[in-house]
Amino acid sequence: MKNNNSKKGSFTVEAAIIMPLIFIVIIMLIYVAFFLYNRCIIAQKTYIAALRGCLYEEGVTDKVLDRNAYITKQTEDLYENKLIAAQSSYSNVNVEKKEIVIKSGILVKVPFSTLLKKQGYKNGWQTSVEKRSFMIDEVDFIRSCKKLERLNKDGI
Repeated sequence: MKNNNSKKGSFTVEAAIIMPLIFIVIIMLIYVAFFLYNRCIIAQKTYIAALRGCLYEEGVTDKVLDRNAYITKQTEDLYENKLIAAQSSYSNVNVEKKEIVIKSGILVKVPFSTLLKKQGYKNGWQTSVEKRSFMIDEVDFIRSCKKLERLNKDGI
């Protein structure tokens, strides 16, 4: 009889050791999901802002803002209330003659950040995305397509 009574408490001791580890793993999986979601959101929204910047027409789209300010405003508006557990975000806009380059990044807050500081992470997980979009003159593009069609019909 003594043998059965001594085994009753062993499950409680094992559970007391394993449950905190399982809890920490579940929390970290949730934060990995937040991080991946945020990375997907900034990649998508950065590219949308670059495309909108290509469609910007001076004096027609927004009479007050120039192209650079317009793209920056679009990027901020697209991120608003979309990121989960993000501590900070940034975006750099570079407008050249025929190309728009937007580099965006975020910092996701992570619990147990003191453990991550030893691994090289300062306050959480950082990620950045760079998206490019080329400005094409629609009229020239359509004319080029029509020239190619004519060349194809002529057999050249």
